[in-house]
Amino acid sequence: MTANAPVPKAVPVINGRVHTEAVEVNAVHHCNISCRSCSHGSPLMRPWFADPDTVERDLVALLPWMHVDHVRILGGEPLLHPRLPDLLRAVRRTGLGDRRRLLTNGLWLADQPDEFWDEVEEVHVSVYPNTAAHLSRARPSIARMAQRSGTTVLFKYFDHFRAASRPACDHPELTQDIYETCQIANRWRCISVESGRLYRCPQSMLASDARAVVEDGLTISDITTAETVRSWLLRADALRSCGSCTGSVGLLHPHRARTRGDVNAQSDSLDLDFLSRLRVDGDADNGCVSIAEPC
Repeated sequence: MTANAPVPKAVPVINGRVHTEAVEVNAVHHCNISCRSCSHGSPLMRPWFADPDTVERDLVALLPWMHVDHVRILGGEPLLHPRLPDLLRAVRRTGLGDRRRLLTNGLWLADQPDEFWDEVEEVHVSVYPNTAAHLSRARPSIARMAQRSGTTVLFKYFDHFRAASRPACDHPELTQDIYETCQIANRWRCISVESGRLYRCPQSMLASDARAVVEDGLTISDITTAETVRSWLLRADALRSCGSCTGSVGLLHPHRARTRGDVNAQSDSLDLDFLSRLRVDGDADNGCVSIAEPC
């Protein structure tokens, strides 16, 4: 860790298990809309669907070593999964988290069957400028279904995104700075679970560098103690995948759809002022969400 680095968020071990806020399960990798600077790279992803049995196996394997407040089911757009209620049931059976939270753009939310609503405790809807009108019309229907099932629904208005990638560079000091100030990996702990492995963030799981995907992940079957997970989460050195990622300090820009001519990584994609701010306050507001309100 370099001088003046933010203090990492604590990772308590209680009764032999790491306690953290959440782990994330990607129901799909692709999406029904295309956002510039999507942190999951969904506009470039081919259709892929998580297997409920595999997800259940992975989460059960984590039970001896981890406890989480909730399991996040996201994507891509998770409502594209043809067996989403089965996936939600699989997560519930594991008992890894106290709750299930689904993150969605909400465009298909009003069309979900009762069995979906009966299997999810929380839904967070990401509202973008180009989807706000549709969601405003659908909101009364969503509210009725959520009230019937007792599901908590939160609408979060994302007016801005931050650039998600940058050209790979040979400046290890900059890469280390980006890693140490990364809210995704070190404050929010967006721990992804997929195909028998843990990843510190979705960016490392979906890195185009195949070697980075292997080096940055943790094989669940290799975990022998809670300390294995804790020390991995508190790793001081930057991940290999950080070399082409902006972490939390991508340049802030108004949300818009990704077009065919967009360049994935730009040389001016970093907000160094925000990086300096994160060194002082690791939980500083990244400026992307303008409103968060219950349904």
